[in-house]
Amino acid sequence: MSFIKDHNMWGFFIFPIVINIGLFYLGFSVTSGLSDSIFDWLKDFLGISSWEFDGADTLSSVIWFLIWIVLKILFFFLYAYLGGYIVLILMSPILAWVSERTEKLATGRDYPFSLKRFITDVIRGIFIGVRSFVLEVIITLAIVIIGFIPILGFLSPILLFAVSAYFYGFSFIDYSSERKGLKMKESMSYVSRRKGLAVGTAMPFSALLLIPYIGQMLAGFTAVIGTVGATLAVLEVDGQSQTEITSHA
Repeated sequence: MSFIKDHNMWGFFIFPIVINIGLFYLGFSVTSGLSDSIFDWLKDFLGISSWEFDGADTLSSVIWFLIWIVLKILFFFLYAYLGGYIVLILMSPILAWVSERTEKLATGRDYPFSLKRFITDVIRGIFIGVRSFVLEVIITLAIVIIGFIPILGFLSPILLFAVSAYFYGFSFIDYSSERKGLKMKESMSYVSRRKGLAVGTAMPFSALLLIPYIGQMLAGFTAVIGTVGATLAVLEVDGQSQTEITSHA
């Protein structure tokens, strides 16, 4: 946080706020519209419009409310489970900018804006987010299965957290890898040789996501901090900084 404070990078925190508002507005709009569509289908299927007994209107309203509340709960569950990767995917253009800005402030190295490179960064960030999510799900299932083995079961929570942090950290580090001209496979190899760096830079992000809903809402802010930290760590590890890096995000 000290690097962000010293270089007045607070403006980047506006974007998580906008994304959170947009996500919740979209989620509530979609679930409300879907509630109406499902209720309209049920009205035709059950003949609700033709009900004439006492309390028919009340029962109809209760049915609509139950559909609405179930979809809202489903939205929150999906957001709680997928929120981390949704944030990384939506924030990928911003995080690429954050990483580039951090390197410029730390080294003086400037990268002129290129629309082609910007689009490439966005596509790559989205691809990495989707790829990491799929791989994490596969590895998580394997760890859950291993968790049934009595002797190894107690290690499952630790392994799950480490795997999650590794893939999030990979996303944070890859913005630096892309600027160095590393291809996807080369970036994967680079991070795999520095697993501790990947896990360490993403631990706060992963830990925050363990808090239902609140963690997802704050994830965007932690992603900015994690990207700054990962960029500084990569510069320090590779010995590329022209100035002494004494603080970390």
